[in-house]
Amino acid sequence: MSENKADLTRFLSEEAMKHDFGGLEVLVAGGFVEVTHVQSTNEARDLTHFVANHEEADTRMVLHAVHSDCESVVVSVRDTDVLLLFIYHFEQMICKKCWIMCGTYRERKYIPIHEVCQKLKPNQMKHLLAFHAVTGCDTTSKLASVTKTGAWKHYTEENSALLSGLGATSDLASDVLDNIEQFVVQALYKVGPDITMSNAARVSLFGAVKVLEFLPPTSDALRLHILRCHYQVFVWKNSHVAFPELPDPKNCGWKVEGGRYVPILMTLPSIPKSCPEFSVCGCKGLCNTKQCGCRKEPWVPCTKLCKCRAKCLNGAGDDDDE
Repeated sequence: MSENKADLTRFLSEEAMKHDFGGLEVLVAGGFVEVTHVQSTNEARDLTHFVANHEEADTRMVLHAVHSDCESVVVSVRDTDVLLLFIYHFEQMICKKCWIMCGTYRERKYIPIHEVCQKLKPNQMKHLLAFHAVTGCDTTSKLASVTKTGAWKHYTEENSALLSGLGATSDLASDVLDNIEQFVVQALYKVGPDITMSNAARVSLFGAVKVLEFLPPTSDALRLHILRCHYQVFVWKNSHVAFPELPDPKNCGWKVEGGRYVPILMTLPSIPKSCPEFSVCGCKGLCNTKQCGCRKEPWVPCTKLCKCRAKCLNGAGDDDDE
């Protein structure tokens, strides 16, 4: 599939440069066999700033916009990643106004990037790319039960500061990793201010969620997710650089299988082997009768997910009981 897309892109790029655009200057970059090759219908055009080794068109569009000397720029794209990229990099652009053109042929829509930037608070815009990657984008996973809309409501200047440092350098510092984990559990899963680790958040929310899948990821899985986010944000933040030096994806939560990069979801089991199986009972009493299914063989203790909330003779009781 990837080879077919490359062949199609190369064909379109080569055929486009054969077309007569009636005096309109057209520049094509990144679609040829040689990744750094660039062609323009204006032979006098200096193509130095357009030569790059970017693999994705998303970042290449930003690169060209940053080096454009036009007062106004219109980008035709329907992609959330690109929209946020232009918001983040707008202050580096020479142009005074920039629009994202989207919608359909019959109903065009223009999103004014310059106006959106004015409405965002400084820290919100500064850490916007980190927020987008952590909450899920094209290359990173979505966190269970966390929606973009819900996450944005809790994306304040105060907690957005926890995202500082993600993608800032090629290496992810341990304190940045800790801060991102704290942002996820406190801002996205809304646990108490004294909880900063995802494993502790899972314990706190156990029994308070409708299904176990809605619990935060384990710290092991979350930190691998953060590593992948770090790599993606680093790529985004260096969109204005023609030849960025990117970190090795294999050091950022990815591995190679069958010639392709696939995410490492976890290195530890989500449930330890020593943890016994448990069931969810609907007993209303103390779970002390023969009618209680939880007391039948094999015996399984009640948990906070049971209707009795484990406050019975078959459970561990309250946290203070022990």
